[in-house]
Amino acid sequence: APDGHAVTEWPEEAWNQVGNARRTLRMASGRLMWVPEDGAWYECGLNGVWRQPQAKVDDVAAKWCARAMEAAIKLEVANYDEAPTTRQTPSGKEVEDKSKREKFMAFMEESSKVEMHTAVSTQLRRRAADFGIEVPKAKFNTEAHEMAVANGVVNLRTGELRDARLEDYISIASEVPYDPDMKIPHFRRFLETSHPDPEVRDFLQKVLGYSITNE
Repeated sequence: APDGHAVTEWPEEAWNQVGNARRTLRMASGRLMWVPEDGAWYECGLNGVWRQPQAKVDDVAAKWCARAMEAAIKLEVANYDEAPTTRQTPSGKEVEDKSKREKFMAFMEESSKVEMHTAVSTQLRRRAADFGIEVPKAKFNTEAHEMAVANGVVNLRTGELRDARLEDYISIASEVPYDPDMKIPHFRRFLETSHPDPEVRDFLQKVLGYSITNE
């Protein structure tokens, strides 16, 4: 799939905007959420950390819709027969018509336009609660002693490192990888030169440590 996640099956969906909204949610696989307090979409990256858009005009849901349409063209099309169909004319005569697959591809061509992506995004936003993708901002970053870093999530109490998960709802992360054995000569020099009293230096280090918690 275009986002790096494997999508191998795609059941038939309705050939309308609701169907395209469901295609988009299937493509996102839980990695797209609407946060009403911010009036913005959050998406979860491959590293398990949720990201806010760089600007509110950045329509993340529309981008997911575009990916979903690409996937549907490749996968869902296999659900439809290539054999021609028949239809009745107003006079009651049966004539040969396009196959269901051809009709689906024609619908997908229309669905692949930017206007459809924007319309689907709007529908997902307006019905976010119905679709189960509305999340309050208070659900994010609730663990006071866990911090997302470049190589996972570190427990600030134990030093244990684990992979980040969707359900962690972490949206604040450091781009620096955690290394418990990392040498920090510059920081130690800062402490030594900032105050002559060792007890005060220990206190400063503790205060700086608390500054990265969520308390």
